[in-house]
Amino acid sequence: MHSRSFAAKRDAVAFDIDIKARKMRSELLPRGSKWSLARAWDEWWEKRGKDLSPKTQDTYQWLWRAYMKGEGEQALPGFDHHLLTLLAAEPKLIEAHMGVLRDADVSESSRRKVLMVLSAVLTACVDWNEMPANPVRGLRAPRARPKRTPRPFPPLVVERIRRAMLDDQKRGTPEDHQRDASLVGLLCYSGLRPHEALALTFADVGERALNVDKAARMYRDKSSGRLSLRVGPTKTGSKRSVTVPPPLADDLAAWRKAQGNPLDSAPVFPGRGGGLWAPSGLDNWRYRVWKPVLSALAKADPSLAHLASARIYDARASFVSAMLRAGASPLEVADEAGHSKQVMYEHYAYQIKELRGEAPTPIAEQILRARRIVEATKADELRELVAESLKPSQEVSSHAYGLLYGPRRRGPGPQPATLEERDRPKMDE
Repeated sequence: MHSRSFAAKRDAVAFDIDIKARKMRSELLPRGSKWSLARAWDEWWEKRGKDLSPKTQDTYQWLWRAYMKGEGEQALPGFDHHLLTLLAAEPKLIEAHMGVLRDADVSESSRRKVLMVLSAVLTACVDWNEMPANPVRGLRAPRARPKRTPRPFPPLVVERIRRAMLDDQKRGTPEDHQRDASLVGLLCYSGLRPHEALALTFADVGERALNVDKAARMYRDKSSGRLSLRVGPTKTGSKRSVTVPPPLADDLAAWRKAQGNPLDSAPVFPGRGGGLWAPSGLDNWRYRVWKPVLSALAKADPSLAHLASARIYDARASFVSAMLRAGASPLEVADEAGHSKQVMYEHYAYQIKELRGEAPTPIAEQILRARRIVEATKADELRELVAESLKPSQEVSSHAYGLLYGPRRRGPGPQPATLEERDRPKMDE
C-alpha cells in the first residue's frame, strides 16, 4: 500500500503503530489488491475448485455463470466485475445483488448455494492476503426450507419389493433379479449409501459385520473430460463397521455363489466388465428397475401408493427404523449409519419418538417374520398386513403386531422366545 489518506493525524499515527506492531509479530500486512471478483474466481477454481467432485464442479460453474457473470437465460446483471477492495469496504453490494436474484424469482436454495460459492472464493482471497476479511460471513443467508422427511419401509414392505424384483419376468435374467433383490436387501438392512454399496467387495463382507471404508466416487479425466467411477473415501471420510443380520448374510452368500464364488477383491455388485458400475449405472438402475417395480406395487396396492415417489435413500431410513425397533439407542444407530448425532435427531426424530417405549424385536426376527408372511400369506390378507405395518406402532392391531414383531413384550422380566430362538434346532445333551 503506497499511500493512504486519513482524516486526522491521530488516525495516521494509530495506523502506523499498528503496522509496526504487526511487522514485529511477523503477521501478514494489508495491501491494496487489484483483483476483481472474476480474477478471484479464476484463481480459486485453479487452486481449489478442481479438487471438488465432478458433480459439485458442474453445479458451481453453472451457478457462477448464471448468477455472478449474468450469462444465464434470465439475463441477470453481472456482478463479478467488482473489485475485492470495494466488496470488503461495502458488503451491502453483495446484499443488493442477492436482492436482485430474489426479485428475479431465483429460488432460496439457489441463492443459498450462490452465497456458499461466493464465500468459498472470498475465504480463499483472505487466505491469500488479497482482502482483510470475508464480507459474506456477516450476511444472513436465505432461510433453508425443511428437507424431505424420510419415509422408511417396514420389513414387510421391503420383502414385498424384494419378491417383486425376484418375480419380475419383463426384464433381465434370473441372475439380474437376484442381484436387484440382494442390493435392495443390503441397502434396507445395513443402511449403506448407494455408492458405498457399489464399492463394497466380498473381502468387506463378514459373517457378522460389514467393513465400510470406501465409496464409488465420480472422477473426471483431465485430458479427455470423461467421467468414471473410482474407489474413494466415504461421504464423511470416515470408516465404520455395520452389523449384518443373519438373513442378509445368507442373501449375500447366495448371491456370491450365484456369481461363481468370485475372489474377495471382486465387487459384490460388479458392472459389465467385472469392475465398478459405469457413471450412469446407478441412474439406469433407478429408472429401469427401482421405479418400475415400486410403481407397479403402488398401482396394485392402494396402501403402497407412496412407493410411486419413493427414493433409494429411503432405504437408509428403513435401516434406522429397524435398528430403533431392535432396541438400539439413537447414538448407536447414528454410528452404524455413518452420520452425525445431529442428523440423527433432526431427520429421524419421528422414528425415535414413534418407537420409544416399544419392546425390542431383533432385526433378524423382523426380517424372518416378514419373509414368511410374504411367502405364505394370501394376497388379500397380505394387503391388510401391509396396511397395518404402515400405521403408527401404537395403532397396529394386536393380531397384526404379533405376526409382524411377535407378542407385545413390555416391562421387565422374562420375555417370550424370539422366532429365531424357537426355530433354532436343539442340540443333543
